[in-house]
Amino acid sequence: MIEINDIIELKTNTETERLSFATRYLVQISFTFNLTVLSDKFSGTSHFCVRRDQLEKMCCDLSEMNLTLNGKTILDDNDSDAFVEFELEPHGGLSIRGQVGGTHEDHFVKFRFQTDQTCIADFVKDFRVLLHKTKTKDLYEEIDEILWNDCGPIGLDEKQIKMSNEFDNAVSVEFPLRGEWMAPHTPGTKIPSHGSDQLGQRYAFDFLQVNWDKKGMHFFDASLLRYLIFGVPLEKNYCWGREIYAPCEGKIIECKDGLKERNPVHLVSDLFVVLKNAFFGNLEKKGLHSFVGNYIIMECENGVYAFFAHIKKNSIKVSVGENIKRGQILGQVGHSGNSTGAHLHFQLMDSGNLLKAKGIPCVFEKYEVYRENSWKLVCNSVPTDKDRIRYNT
Repeated sequence: MIEINDIIELKTNTETERLSFATRYLVQISFTFNLTVLSDKFSGTSHFCVRRDQLEKMCCDLSEMNLTLNGKTILDDNDSDAFVEFELEPHGGLSIRGQVGGTHEDHFVKFRFQTDQTCIADFVKDFRVLLHKTKTKDLYEEIDEILWNDCGPIGLDEKQIKMSNEFDNAVSVEFPLRGEWMAPHTPGTKIPSHGSDQLGQRYAFDFLQVNWDKKGMHFFDASLLRYLIFGVPLEKNYCWGREIYAPCEGKIIECKDGLKERNPVHLVSDLFVVLKNAFFGNLEKKGLHSFVGNYIIMECENGVYAFFAHIKKNSIKVSVGENIKRGQILGQVGHSGNSTGAHLHFQLMDSGNLLKAKGIPCVFEKYEVYRENSWKLVCNSVPTDKDRIRYNT
């Protein structure tokens, strides 16, 4: 048992209404809170026990609701019929209702109050901080954290999430891949998504394919032991060679191909290259190509530019000056440059000069998320790092 003293409060737009979770302790994967509701008409406190996965789902649901201004999520107490429900209405009003204490107890309180969506971001951030600092890792998860860490090409930045208004004017584009994917780095979970604002990557995504039937972020068709000792051939990476599609119409203003990919994919050698470039690399001396791998920069409309990195060697199918149609094949997913495994790095930015560009938030017009044993359509949103997503035209 681990004793914890955090208090997470949902701050409403009034002084008289509050909902707070005072963490008492953690036993394996179960948190016990003192759940307190305060109002000018009533107040109540009782134990509230939930599992880690329930809290993670609540955070994912609330983040998605905050972006789409729609949806509902329920957090149920595992020891009673107590619950907390959040429902977001289309105009941005947030309805919170629930029950403190079980009906089997001598005293329990049912409650309901209204606020707005502006309280969601900080509430979710505080819960994610709690989940992060109390998480224990097995070998697979330790390797995942090493592989998909937040080392940007030229440094680290430990800024915390502040998503509340950053997606208000996000650009909506088509998802640039087909099939099932996940995003170990995404602004749907953290901003800056890669730990740095440099190179226009504040809102950047990394997409890769994994075997969802295996534990950990298993992105290759081989045993963990083989990967750690001998490495895994590129063709055994699930997403290596998958086609990349233009998410909108545009014009190619820059592309570089021909950089060799490291083969096999190996934890030690790939991590060495990434860390060497992150801490000792010189962009002005070595140029972008060795850092971002084979890449494409496409000019879209209204001063927006799309950037695609780590592309497979000799797979780029477009050339500078070419006008591009939405859905046109641009190249294939690869493992070139600063990469610890085959994946696509994708971002929107405000300049075609990567060294000067600032990131632009984007949402994807539509895709599906696998939740509760079924695929659910999501529109104008971004995935979190836990989401299993797919897109097929």
